[in-house]
Amino acid sequence: MKLSNYGLMMKLPTFFSFTFLLHCQWFLVVDSFSSASMNILQITSRALYKKPILCQSSLRSLNKPFLLKDKILYSTTPSAGNDVVPSKCPVTKFSNKVMAQFKTVDTYFTNRFLRVIQHTPALCSLFIFGFISSVSMMGKQSLLRLPSDASSSSSSLLTSLLHVLSQYVGPTSNAALTQMFPTLVTPASFVFLIWPIIALLQFVTLLLSILFPLQDEFLNGNELASLTTANILSITWLLSSSMATSSTLPLGCVFTLPLVPFIISHPLRNKSRYILPAFQVYSSFTTLATFLAVSLELQYGGRLPKVSGEISALTFLFLYSASSLAVMKKSVAKRIVNVVALGGILYRRWMSKLGISGSWLQAVLSLMISVSFWGTVGCFSWAFSELFPGKKKEEKKK
Repeated sequence: MKLSNYGLMMKLPTFFSFTFLLHCQWFLVVDSFSSASMNILQITSRALYKKPILCQSSLRSLNKPFLLKDKILYSTTPSAGNDVVPSKCPVTKFSNKVMAQFKTVDTYFTNRFLRVIQHTPALCSLFIFGFISSVSMMGKQSLLRLPSDASSSSSSLLTSLLHVLSQYVGPTSNAALTQMFPTLVTPASFVFLIWPIIALLQFVTLLLSILFPLQDEFLNGNELASLTTANILSITWLLSSSMATSSTLPLGCVFTLPLVPFIISHPLRNKSRYILPAFQVYSSFTTLATFLAVSLELQYGGRLPKVSGEISALTFLFLYSASSLAVMKKSVAKRIVNVVALGGILYRRWMSKLGISGSWLQAVLSLMISVSFWGTVGCFSWAFSELFPGKKKEEKKK
């Protein structure tokens, strides 16, 4: 039966009103309706359901649901278990099913994918930092011995990428740098093995953060940003130090490195929710490396009045004691780094004196008259005693 033009015109307002209602339900926009929109909803409800829609309160609040004879037609307030309550409206039922599917996809795929994307800058900076630190330890020549061709395309691509990155690394390794610019507080070479350890701790931390339950965050945005920034600054410092020659100490070694412990310790200063050993070790060692760079600048930089090795070493010990040893609440990682670093300084100094003098007695006599040596011994004793804080508390109680 065909409708007359007049009948069609009478049905059009109801049709548009119903469409308006569906759009409101679909996009969850319930806070911007005016009183005229409410009247249209009431008229539409009477035409479709023969019952009015009762609003529990003003539409200005997003937390109040629409009611249909004390049954929720649509609610913006999440309920326990489900976000929406089933309705008799077929369109609402379809919408609920679609939203449930979206929620499942978000739970098992989208949220995890977005978390990986969120960690991508930190992972990329970690990869470059780990590679550059390894090259600085082994030397660029050892890397160039890697075969440039490989059987598989993936290994060939990785080898090509490593060779490209190695082009930015200078010829000076960490061991060569310590030989060109020796100081009385330079640690032994085994202490610098902590760089790969820092990279490994970062990788484990990032992996845990990616696989952590999605209802919570292991690393928040600030912690990820501080890790990425610290890695970039460390890469800059390693590249700068690799360009050093026997007559030139790059200025970037002094101005870049102090920013690393300041940035990486931001989560530690602001009391992060979880214990983060990667941040603790990273901050502790770069603090020591910063003051070692200051000592190198004072003794070999040439941009400031040069001082003797004893003055340079005493400056390092004073700064390190004030910033690391004198801190009241130190983590276990920081205590271990202090002991290993100061022990490495004493070991290298003893071995160098023993190699120069040729006898134990002469080495001991030459070290006895060194103020910086006794200062290093005192700092090492201080750091070693803090490895066992329980004994100190028991002695204080007695």
